Amino acid sequence: MDATALNAFRRMIQMCDRKHIKILISGINEQPYNVLQKANLHEIIGKDKFFRTIREAIEYAENDI
Repeated sequence: MDATALNAFRRMIQMCDRKHIKILISGINEQPYNVLQKANLHEIIGKDKFFRTIREAIEYAENDI
């Protein structure tokens, strides 16, 4: 993930937050996750909103949101 993608992702997070839209991320690779960590976006999204598989994210969405 480069700086342009990071800035676009940050804007999307802000837009979703304003509209009360929850973001769930599944199957993220190590490099983009590390970029999100360095930018502190994983804290803004919420560490509990990252999932290994899409099935885990769907189960969370169905039961916990």
